[in-house]
Amino acid sequence: MPNQHAAEVSLFEVIVNEADEYAVWGLGKPLPPGWTSVGLEGSQAACLDYINVVSPDRVLIAEPAAPAAAPR
Repeated sequence: MPNQHAAEVSLFEVIVNEADEYAVWGLGKPLPPGWTSVGLEGSQAACLDYINVVSPDRVLIAEPAAPAAAPR
């Protein structure tokens, strides 16, 4: 199932957290706290394919929590 911001973004990147949970994230969007890019960028399908190859038994997070807004 495509994630909710897929229609808004044409390029994505694969991100991972310390628990080895993977997610597909819109390229150029600020990363959620605790997540880092694995260096792969491309279509959503290409990112999902990468995750399935490198980590078939890992957890895929559909939409990591976005960074909290800065206090005013």
